[in-house]
Amino acid sequence: MNIIKRFKLYKLNKEREYLLNEFTVEDITVQDVWSLRKSLNNAAKRAYLMDGLERLDDEKDAIVRGRIK
Repeated sequence: MNIIKRFKLYKLNKEREYLLNEFTVEDITVQDVWSLRKSLNNAAKRAYLMDGLERLDDEKDAIVRGRIK
């Protein structure tokens, strides 16, 4: 794998780490009885996190397979 692909993979991994560290477990899990507003906020945070991780995984696969130069 060439240096450019390695660098792109490195950047994607850093972005993935950022997304995972952006939310604490408390932010994305339901604990006790919460208001509807807080539950909806947490659902939105989970969706944002999962969308970001899926996008990064797709980009990583594309780089490894050589579809992105």
